[in-house]
Amino acid sequence: MKPSRRLIPAILGTFVALLATAAQTTAAPALVQQTSKEIASGTTNSLAFASNNTAGNLIVAYVVWNNQGDVTVSDSRGNPYTSAVGPTLWSGCCRAQVFYARNIAGGANTVTTTFQTAVTQFGVLYVLEYSGIDPTVPVDVVAAAAGTGSAMNSGSATTTNAADLIFGAAVSSAAVTAVGTGFTSRTFQFGNLVEDKNVTTTGSYNATATQNGASWAMQMVAFRAAGGSSPPPPPSFDFTVSNGGNKSVARGSSVQNAIALTLSTGTGQAVSFSASGLPAGASASFSPNPCTPTCATTMTVTTTASTPLATSTVTVTANGGGVSHTTSFSLTVTAAPDTVLPTVSISSPTSGTVPAS
Repeated sequence: MKPSRRLIPAILGTFVALLATAAQTTAAPALVQQTSKEIASGTTNSLAFASNNTAGNLIVAYVVWNNQGDVTVSDSRGNPYTSAVGPTLWSGCCRAQVFYARNIAGGANTVTTTFQTAVTQFGVLYVLEYSGIDPTVPVDVVAAAAGTGSAMNSGSATTTNAADLIFGAAVSSAAVTAVGTGFTSRTFQFGNLVEDKNVTTTGSYNATATQNGASWAMQMVAFRAAGGSSPPPPPSFDFTVSNGGNKSVARGSSVQNAIALTLSTGTGQAVSFSASGLPAGASASFSPNPCTPTCATTMTVTTTASTPLATSTVTVTANGGGVSHTTSFSLTVTAAPDTVLPTVSISSPTSGTVPAS
């Protein structure tokens, strides 16, 4: 029995529609648009996309700034932003952080970064819109590193999803000069770099680049392509922890380090702090302790006159809500400055008469 000629166009139309739907579902992640802006001072940096955002897409916001205060990201469409990686301390003074907003609302949109501490040299915002990213759980794995020398490397992370977009972000104290092998550069604006590439197999990936300054930071986020296998459910509560860098203290004195917690997922819960690896005779305290992410505590390390002159690796453990993370820094104990007493000379007359009173 032959099908009716009237049915053939309908069948073909349905088949074409199914093919189109499948193509949309499995389309590789792609950059839709990007823009960037730098400010030299102030507490906010606002930047509008040139074209309307498309509903369901992903926005990535890469922020670099010249102090160690926290930063938040928001936009005029009301999309919530989550930290993907960072803040990463670099050059001993500055920070870099990657945020994202998933399954975004469509329409005209302005993204704003708010700096907890006003920037005095630079606060740079890069915003990128991508299509083809998982709208539910977009982040697969992340990596970040800071260092010196011309070669920049985020460090490696092993993906769990075959089809990922590997997003790389690099900041230099001078200028990033070359994109990483296999990556496509999206912007070198303001001496930094945003790059990406698509991969189709699971494996160990990193982001690389080249720079010509004294110091750098490199971050990598693997975003899951839409239509991939279902990821494991995210933890109900999680956070990241970072510190203010290596410290030096004179023996018998105290030094402070800022410990920052950033809420990653779930609702914030109380997190307590402890320290290990302190040199002999040294003690540590935290204020406040505990605190609820996103938050910061001040760690005070106090040494004594008998604390050895050496460099130790101090590890801070942040524990709460069934989650535990650590961050480490080097503590160098130096000799106390010498105390020099003034020389007092007393002269007396060699001869003479002391009058009677």
